[in-house]
Amino acid sequence: MLWYFNDTLIAQINGEARTSCLYDGEGGRFRDIVEVDYQTGSLTITHITTEHAGRYEANFIPSSSGTSQSLNRNSKCDSTKITIKTSNIGDTIQTFIVSVSTLSVPDQISDELDETGTKHDSDRIPDSGLFAGVVAGIVVGVLLVCVAVAVAGVIMYLRHRSSRNEVEKNKLEHLLKV
Repeated sequence: MLWYFNDTLIAQINGEARTSCLYDGEGGRFRDIVEVDYQTGSLTITHITTEHAGRYEANFIPSSSGTSQSLNRNSKCDSTKITIKTSNIGDTIQTFIVSVSTLSVPDQISDELDETGTKHDSDRIPDSGLFAGVVAGIVVGVLLVCVAVAVAGVIMYLRHRSSRNEVEKNKLEHLLKV
């Protein structure tokens, strides 16, 4: 399997790490952020930024198709024999293309970002990963459920007690009639 970013090879996966290779890409943009599953061929990019926006393409080429030719490889892959399959007419090559684009950041949010692009929020609870408003909403919701359960319990108790008193009253009236 061959993975491309904007027509530049970034990974060649041959089923195992020793015969596969990852490329840093133009300007080293993929250095130390690309991970692959050598069995499935899946490619994961961690710490993605706007420089990683573009067209990603995965080519699945059956091992029996085409002929091999050497690729120019970086020093990281010198010990690995890197080949690319060229297809013959009639060969089946499955290609999947994914486009990744960046979202424009509204001015209000971009004004709140620091130099590293991180937004700091003083309402955030340290180490929890939740905003104070979310936590408050959850607490209020739980309290409302507890109050509803308590009210339902009191109503059920009063009905049961009233029903029991009615039964005893009926028994007493029945005994007095006899």
